[in-house]
Amino acid sequence: MAQGNEIIRATLSGEIPPDIGSQLITALSNQGKLIELQEMQERLQRIEKQLEARP
Repeated sequence: MAQGNEIIRATLSGEIPPDIGSQLITALSNQGKLIELQEMQERLQRIEKQLEARP
């Protein structure tokens, strides 16, 4: 979140061009989605192991 805020601040102040700011925000969003998918995969694997261990 802090990175996104910093990108927005830099874009609004003219430190970086709007198109680059947009690309950076998109990249952060995509990274967040990848992290969520990884966490969901890990949770699913733990649940599957628990189910396999049941008698």
